[in-house]
Amino acid sequence: MINAGENKQPRAGRYILQPAGYRAFIPAPLPPDPPVDLAGPLRELLSEADYALGRLVQDGRLVRRGTRKGTYYVMSGGNKI
Repeated sequence: MINAGENKQPRAGRYILQPAGYRAFIPAPLPPDPPVDLAGPLRELLSEADYALGRLVQDGRLVRRGTRKGTYYVMSGGNKI
């Protein structure tokens, strides 16, 4: 957990204690320093995540249309029929 009293600014941002008693997250400015390295294994993971997101969007369209295939997909718990 990030300590609200620390002066060290993490890469993603920091928490600032507000007068009302809650902590607000303040993101670090962009672009990050050092820059994000999208080579090697990170590129493969990003590609897999992008593909999975595309499938999720497509499945959502099937369900929204009320197609028979979408209904079967939801009823089967996400297993292909």
